[in-house]
Amino acid sequence: MSKVKTVYVENCYLCQQSKRAFELLDWFHVLRWESLQNFEDISEFESFTRESLTKEIHLVTSGGNTLKGYQAIRYLFLRMPLTLYIGLMISIPGI
Repeated sequence: MSKVKTVYVENCYLCQQSKRAFELLDWFHVLRWESLQNFEDISEFESFTRESLTKEIHLVTSGGNTLKGYQAIRYLFLRMPLTLYIGLMISIPGI
């Protein structure tokens, strides 16, 4: 199974805490975290600017789709057992 590539800012406290929380919830080890400081090595994110990557979470799914922000968080929630129901709830339009 291919891993989901997720970009985070290494020197951002909120990013570090979010990464730590998702690592605890990632029971099936589907996430691979990439530091923004290694941005040049991440070919999947070449279409985004460094500034864009620092403002919200970005990830590449195992199918090759690129998601950012709310869509990326929802995708992550749907992949983890403890947050599956939250992911389903935020997928319902109007909620």
